[in-house]
Amino acid sequence: MERIPESKYVDNESFSNLFKYARNSYKYLWAYGILKEVSKSKRIIEFETIVKRIFSKSWRPILQFNLSFGKMDKIKESIKKIQSKYEIPTNIENDRQIFNILEDINDDYISDVINSYYSSLPYTFLSPFYGEVKGMKTYNKIKKIIELSNSKEKGIYSINDDNKKIKVRKKWYKYLNNNQFKIEQWIIENFKNYLKSKNSNKTEEIDKLYKNQDKTLKYMNRSLFEILKSVFKKLWKLIFD
Repeated sequence: MERIPESKYVDNESFSNLFKYARNSYKYLWAYGILKEVSKSKRIIEFETIVKRIFSKSWRPILQFNLSFGKMDKIKESIKKIQSKYEIPTNIENDRQIFNILEDINDDYISDVINSYYSSLPYTFLSPFYGEVKGMKTYNKIKKIIELSNSKEKGIYSINDDNKKIKVRKKWYKYLNNNQFKIEQWIIENFKNYLKSKNSNKTEEIDKLYKNQDKTLKYMNRSLFEILKSVFKKLWKLIFD
């Protein structure tokens, strides 16, 4: 399992515990959505955009591989509603293309589907960073997390609840940008393990689904030594072969 990069400027311990008690796919995919937006140089991100990232990343696992996300997970239901309503092709291979299609849809129907994910996910995602909310009832926990996200620097982002937006803190923005591919690999590995736990008879299909992404991330995460070794090897062949 890929480990997250260490940093003295952010709370690595809490970050590494993001998925410790995950009972559905939401936290994995919310983290992935934030990372993708940060990679596009965004610090202020709408809840809606992150949920559309969640749907685009779940499109192929659900519609092409028919994977279960678990009994407590409603993403499959949401995606099937959207696909049917807007007659979006099920065979799209590219997450980016799916996201772009979803970004162009703005009406009450899709808003209602997306808004159903706002009740707790954007808030409880930050729970590992604020130990003082442990044991609170959900309503009180959410109120406290909103308060703490705006008064303490510990969490990844602050929450603008009125406008349904988050603002990634500068130190986290820098950390996520500088370690984008390693963190993406960590998220995907954890998400794959989650999917395998819900689809024990489809582990090979899951590996197949993420094969290209795994290969790309492994390539992007090479050390400087490995990169130089590869370059010298190619030069050697050009000169002496």
